[in-house]
Amino acid sequence: MVSRHILPALQTGEKTCLVMLDSLRLDHYMAIQGQLKARFAVENGLAWSIACGSPEFARAALFTGLFPAEVAEKYPAEWKSICDSATPLVSPEASLMKKHLATLVPDLEESDISFVSLPDEGSSRELETNIDKYFGSRLLVLDAGFINSILYENGGSTLAANIATDDVSLRSLVSSWFERSSLLKAMERLSEYGFNIILASSGGCNLCTRGTEYYGTDKPRFGTRCRGGESITCDERYALYVHEPARWKLPAESDKTRYIILHDNYYFMEHSMYLNYITQHRPSFQRGGISMNEMLVPIAVLKPKSF
Repeated sequence: MVSRHILPALQTGEKTCLVMLDSLRLDHYMAIQGQLKARFAVENGLAWSIACGSPEFARAALFTGLFPAEVAEKYPAEWKSICDSATPLVSPEASLMKKHLATLVPDLEESDISFVSLPDEGSSRELETNIDKYFGSRLLVLDAGFINSILYENGGSTLAANIATDDVSLRSLVSSWFERSSLLKAMERLSEYGFNIILASSGGCNLCTRGTEYYGTDKPRFGTRCRGGESITCDERYALYVHEPARWKLPAESDKTRYIILHDNYYFMEHSMYLNYITQHRPSFQRGGISMNEMLVPIAVLKPKSF
């Protein structure tokens, strides 16, 4: 996405806004497409997310156009900050993206890029009120976390998470929110000012209903669909076992690093805490594994309508 959409715009001087709506699936996008076509000239596209699409891996890949292993090699300090973040869905990708784009566009100043985090509707309302302060940016990145806030905040125990218990209800909830959201109003203002808008997602989510145990020492930041570490194993009927991370462009802290990535509708459970996981991860939406819902993501280019 960076090479296809972001770089050409920066090189030609077109103002661009990247709206990163994390966990947005293709069916969610199809549900809101009518609202977009009523306001913008829409160019639809598709992309594949990466294998082991845990949030920090997938987001770093989207913001740079690099594989996780390449990010870890080229920007070790930024990669360490991302992986050590206490909250995996809120990581320091802004500095990573600015540093990487500066190597690709020589005349790009740090002040030319604005990165705005929108974890909830309140922050989106504040953005809508103060949107004019970003009109001078060459690239504006809006990191919208509404879907994540439904699915993952407080362990997925929010009221919205209890409403969105299946694919149909989650799709309906996303569509209803987007139609009335301050984010959509801000996007309209930016389009009126001449910004081309790119709507994208680093990866979708999948409804998981079955648990499978894993064994060994892993890094807990990976989540419930992907695990990485030394001497880890699981029932390989339900997972892709990555013996050679380098072939998959995944970072390896040692020669013993392995990854296991679940497919279908399974989630990982720690062997010694089986009952706790069954209670915590009742049928719920998770991300980071291998499924069409998680890996096939929409990319839409929204341009001002010409009447």
